Amino acid sequence: MKKKLLLISIAVLALGMLSGCANGTYSDYITLGAYKGLEVELLVTEVDDEMVEDEIQMLIDKKTTSKEVSTAAVEGNSVNIGFESTVNGEEFDSMDDYEVFIGTGEIFEEIETALIGKKAGDTLTVDVVLPDDYEEEFAGETAEFEITVKTVSEVSVPELNDEFAKENGSNTVAEFREATKENLIASHEMENRDNASYEVLLMAMENATFNGYPQELYDESKKEYDRSLQEMGERYPDFDMSMFELSEDDEKEYIEEMVNEKMFVVAVAEAERLDVTPEEYRYFLSSNYEYFEAASTADFEKDYTKETIMGMALLDKVSFFLLDHAKITEVDDIAGEDWDMFGDDVDIEEMDFEDEGIDFEDEEFLDDDIEVIELDDLTDEEDFDDDIEVIELDDITDVDDTDEAETVE
Repeated sequence: MKKKLLLISIAVLALGMLSGCANGTYSDYITLGAYKGLEVELLVTEVDDEMVEDEIQMLIDKKTTSKEVSTAAVEGNSVNIGFESTVNGEEFDSMDDYEVFIGTGEIFEEIETALIGKKAGDTLTVDVVLPDDYEEEFAGETAEFEITVKTVSEVSVPELNDEFAKENGSNTVAEFREATKENLIASHEMENRDNASYEVLLMAMENATFNGYPQELYDESKKEYDRSLQEMGERYPDFDMSMFELSEDDEKEYIEEMVNEKMFVVAVAEAERLDVTPEEYRYFLSSNYEYFEAASTADFEKDYTKETIMGMALLDKVSFFLLDHAKITEVDDIAGEDWDMFGDDVDIEEMDFEDEGIDFEDEEFLDDDIEVIELDDLTDEEDFDDDIEVIELDDITDVDDTDEAETVE
């Protein structure tokens, strides 16, 4: 059920069904299993200088302003263009609205150079020799660009100095960098705990036994599910909502999972006498209203109702309760760093996979001893050879796990 994964992004919009314990207990429909002492991994992200500089640059970009001018473009200006291009008379590329920041090298040098001295309304033709490392079909060819200059703007980029630091809560640039690093560390810690807390909640749900549900709760959840899709469509009118379309059976299964999550949260809250205090509710409001794209905490309550937000806060409280009572193993967040699959001291980002003879279209690159079999090809249980150990891919935590077995996907 691949599309179900895509629906995770809108699950928070369907949390109106999590309205707290006030609606009653669900003891007739759920028996809790083990939910304390579960083993879970918690990512630990190391914030380095590059991440700090990237964060500062994002803030500078956010505070950068531009103003349209009638003068000719000079280096440092932003020029909005539309263009069509051909290679050997065949259509190559075209865009109606493209922003060129002259001097940044983000577009072909020939185009940047030709735009200097041009004004809004000017048209020009520029020939660009495509580099040898371009797509094989076009490498080394000459592309002819027909360009229309739409606007020229002066760009004001804030300078990273003590004045900029003071505007952002620090006295010096050095203090600002340190504060940015601390904020990044706190942000990553919160994100990693959020992910781990929800993971342990799902693990605890797997240990519970569900025996049906109140029809009224399902009907209420179905309405919330439909409303969440409608709200997303209204909020993001250009978004292709067809990707969220489910079959009738898959939709029912998804809503039932949401219902089960609601009953589970309430059951744990009742068992542990957990409730959202007024202080916790206010903290949840102030910490999350921007995430939900509300202008203020008051607008957040108006858009989602106090009951719905109380349910969100209860979900958070139960999830973190489970995490606090779990057996946590801290693991390094290795995204972008060395990975043991290719041996020690190998940086994935620096590898040329073609030179290494690795073809990602061929699943057998994982291990010479792995035989990959499509399930569709297995029409009889006897097709499984006695010597084949069938393992779930999710159970593989280390590449070495694949050395002793042939894997069936």
